[in-house]
Amino acid sequence: MSAVLKAYENRPEFPGKHSLAGDGSAPVIVVGAGPVGFRVCHDILRFNSNQSVVLFGDEPYAPYDRVKLSSYLAGDIDQVWLQDKPGSIEQFKLMLGYRIVSIDRKAHCVYDNQGNQWPYSRLVMATGSRAYIPPIHGVELANVHSFRSLIDAEQLKARTITSRHTVVIGGGLLGLEAARAMQRFNTQVTVVEQSAWLMFNQLDEEASRLLQKQMKVGGVNVLTNMRVQSIGGDDRVESITLTGGQELECDTVIIATGIKSNIELAKEAGLYTRRGVLVNDAMQTNDPLISAVGECAEHRGMVYGLIQPGLEQAAVAASVITGGKAQYKGTQLVTQLKVVDSPVYSIGEPSAEWHRREISYQDS
Repeated sequence: MSAVLKAYENRPEFPGKHSLAGDGSAPVIVVGAGPVGFRVCHDILRFNSNQSVVLFGDEPYAPYDRVKLSSYLAGDIDQVWLQDKPGSIEQFKLMLGYRIVSIDRKAHCVYDNQGNQWPYSRLVMATGSRAYIPPIHGVELANVHSFRSLIDAEQLKARTITSRHTVVIGGGLLGLEAARAMQRFNTQVTVVEQSAWLMFNQLDEEASRLLQKQMKVGGVNVLTNMRVQSIGGDDRVESITLTGGQELECDTVIIATGIKSNIELAKEAGLYTRRGVLVNDAMQTNDPLISAVGECAEHRGMVYGLIQPGLEQAAVAASVITGGKAQYKGTQLVTQLKVVDSPVYSIGEPSAEWHRREISYQDS
């Protein structure tokens, strides 16, 4: 952990009764110290600077920007640049390494993994998501990684030095970013995507073809319409077996096959869930004192896996909590990134069947 991040670590050893605000009222508690949880705290204080706010994060790091993890893994930035604005952190109580394990809705309090009780006036679920791990034989072997957290990035950073051939399972946003990052020390990288083309949910076939061409020029091998049937090795990765029996030797596997919302805490508390925690346009759950935002929230049937919708939801939740009447109506899906130094921009749904008119401009 860098000295700068460690400087903002704050782990007070006291029970929750001391978390009350100066006027005796319970604070707003935010569970989840990712970018969206951090934004909720920031916006609540922007709307009401006198509001007492406590942010819980189960990682041992100050809030950091997960979007920049691929840049950190690639060596483009240092760990200090991952950190959210330190000045804002000082405005609210930050509880690092404390995992909230249960919610008592009747008593309006939460319990952490150390047995402390924390009363709340309002509660915000910003528990995010975790990597979806498909049921592939061999996923338990050493050197099989996901790529969702700073801990994951640290482990993969060590692998960039020693890996000779890395296979990335998944040709979506995260998979392509991981593939680029793993090339740092000239490691051979292969991306395996089960769909017909890369970034299937963001790009049409022609745009994906141009992207795949650029990736090939950049040294990344891409296999589409392929599934990884199994990962081979005695105690660590030695190979993968593809659809049809083709075998590739490799020493590292990164799984980037999507996300799974962290809804267990909410579900156990009796909040309504499907793929995510169900919320209305005010970002409230079926308990009006509890909100949900970001990748753990499901709004009008949508669970967004991108940062921008989460930030917009955070602003709405903060407004409502502080007495405002903001409403969230959904987010137009927009994606912008660089893959192997090629700018990629996507807006809307390229495969939507309701298009009445299509206008194309192409400049290769």
